[in-house]
Amino acid sequence: AVVSTQSTGVEQYVDEKVMVHNPCKRSRLGSSCNTVVEQPQQKRYDISLLECLTKSEERAIKKARRKIKNKISAQESRRKKKEYIEGLERRVTVFSAVNQDLKVRVAELEDINREMQEQIILLTTKRARSRGTEVGCTVGTQTDLGES
Repeated sequence: AVVSTQSTGVEQYVDEKVMVHNPCKRSRLGSSCNTVVEQPQQKRYDISLLECLTKSEERAIKKARRKIKNKISAQESRRKKKEYIEGLERRVTVFSAVNQDLKVRVAELEDINREMQEQIILLTTKRARSRGTEVGCTVGTQTDLGES
């Protein structure tokens, strides 16, 4: 519990609540009043001071607070964007490495495929020679030769 005493009033912090004793002249009752306001711990303001300000001063303070809040929000937004971009850059690095590995694997498989196709051609040629037919013969031509 934090207690703050000022010439305009007494402010007591109890957990998440703010108890304010306000001897302000602008009070509705014309005398001092007590107010309990729930606020997050980091955003505690001396409410008694705010109630004693003129309208233009209140607007100026609200505008300043809004600017500070917007500045903090913009900083947080830039930080999140930077984290997001860094994450994307890490993913690009990982995927580039994986892509490179896959390109090597594709090249290896293409070589194996080319070798197998050459073996198929070689075996087909040997088979055709052993039967005494030409390599360029098709199934239809072989059937025609067999019937005659």
